[in-house]
Amino acid sequence: MKHINKFLLLAVVAAALVSCAEDYESGHTYSKPDPVLETEYLNSFGILKTYVDRAANPIFKLGAGVNASVFLKKEVDYSLRYANFDEVTPDTALTHKVAIKNDGTTDFSTASSFIKAAKASGVAVYGHTLCWHANQNNTYLNSIIQGKAYSGTTLIADFESNAIGDSYLMTGNSSATVMADPAKQSGNVLKVGTSATPASQSFPKFNITLPAGRVLGDYKTLTLDFNGPGNGGLYGSGMRVIINSNAAVVFGSPSSFGCPDGAWGRGKIVLDLTKLNLSDADKALTNFTMAVGSGTGSGNYYIDNITMKWQYNDVKSPAQKMEIITTALNQWIDGMMKANAGYVTAWDLVSEPMSDNDSYLLKSGATEANASSYFFWQDYLGENYARKAASAARTYFAQYGGKADDLKLFVDDYGLENGSSTKCDRLIQIIAQWEADGTTKIDGIGTQMHVVYSLDATKQAANEAGILSMFNKLKATGKLIRISGLSVDIADASGAAIKTANVTPEQQKAMAAYYYYIVQKYMEIIPSAQRYGITLSNPTDVGDKAYGLWTSTYNRKYTYIGFLQGLAGQPLNIAK
Repeated sequence: MKHINKFLLLAVVAAALVSCAEDYESGHTYSKPDPVLETEYLNSFGILKTYVDRAANPIFKLGAGVNASVFLKKEVDYSLRYANFDEVTPDTALTHKVAIKNDGTTDFSTASSFIKAAKASGVAVYGHTLCWHANQNNTYLNSIIQGKAYSGTTLIADFESNAIGDSYLMTGNSSATVMADPAKQSGNVLKVGTSATPASQSFPKFNITLPAGRVLGDYKTLTLDFNGPGNGGLYGSGMRVIINSNAAVVFGSPSSFGCPDGAWGRGKIVLDLTKLNLSDADKALTNFTMAVGSGTGSGNYYIDNITMKWQYNDVKSPAQKMEIITTALNQWIDGMMKANAGYVTAWDLVSEPMSDNDSYLLKSGATEANASSYFFWQDYLGENYARKAASAARTYFAQYGGKADDLKLFVDDYGLENGSSTKCDRLIQIIAQWEADGTTKIDGIGTQMHVVYSLDATKQAANEAGILSMFNKLKATGKLIRISGLSVDIADASGAAIKTANVTPEQQKAMAAYYYYIVQKYMEIIPSAQRYGITLSNPTDVGDKAYGLWTSTYNRKYTYIGFLQGLAGQPLNIAK
């Protein structure tokens, strides 16, 4: 290692000082400083993994979480894990978010590099994770189930195919007659009303047949050209649109849309068809009569180029979404199994599926906070989504060189030790449901165990009771049981976290005793054949979190002793 233990350096200096004192026969004696004595005591213990009785625990793996990029540097973090642990679990290197790009292309190079480095070192890799709501490429997954938006324009009437003098029916009095554009700007236009018989709240009617595939509900706007004088419909009481025999819907007057007095307002009038208050039956119409015009008692104006713009969203049905997401899941698992080529034999098939709310079974985008930050496979694949994931994992693992019997699939979650929650019971229940098809097999259960040692004795007693209850429930499943992310933090009696710098030696010893309790009870309650192993979330302190067996500068702590003595089945004896 490049790192030099600073306390070990002090010990060397102290030894040198004693030696010098003896050479000069000063008559003085020197005691080693307490930190040096403490370090010597902590360093007198062996490498962590040597405390596992392999004969009594033939399948047991001692593991640690690791940042993949740090591991690949092969510096102190790498050496600590290589020396002390059998197995490493990378943080995100084997996740969907890293391998799948926003456009759906794949890049498994991070996974391959990590696995290659671990394999070369003889360290096993635990696969985290195949189906998780977190660390998915939400952008890609959401994009493939989103309906595409399509739009276009349908011509209702431009009167160019009409002969001069053709007429259209009106809703009331007066007339609507095709004539040449008096402004000579376009060909034919429709004259509504006359000076002799103005249209009085009467509007031309158009019989409309929509193009194939379109329905009235697809249309969002109606646009037309208008030319009329101030006393002939430019102002009035507003434009009107009537569908069949429905009531007229009122819009602004032509002048409010910017049409000039006595001249063409080309494309100025744009009416919002979503304000028509159409019934579902109306929205489904493909043939209908539409009347449109200016609401005035003295209508005498021209209209031209009536068009309607449609917009259609290709919304995917639940069945279509299930098919799309199933394909995406299969492609992702296929790529990951190809990348590891059978080396990674244990995986979190599903991670953190259970809702924290006891009123629900599984997490869901409909009930979880910050749901938009996650992707919930179960929302699209159904409660039994793990069946699809398990089938894909076993199929592709074997396809790319893995021995089928070697593959172990786990379901992992946090908070199972919480005695006030039903999460552990619900997890066991859903696994039984998944396996009820007679095909799906879940080999093991992972309990993360991010726990807190409480300085409140009553709370701490409840914490320990919850752990005992959980281990007994997990034992009863007969499945492999793995502590998948163990960390012991510390809180004062009020529940406030105690930061690393403020943890006293006595509090650290209490944390060590809690580590001992957890490991010892795991070894005691879980039968040998079910003990897959224990993985530490992070073996060192990180920032204000004092949960490590080592400090952030890689010095052993009292927690190291508590953990190893629990592992070895030795009596707890932290003090020298």
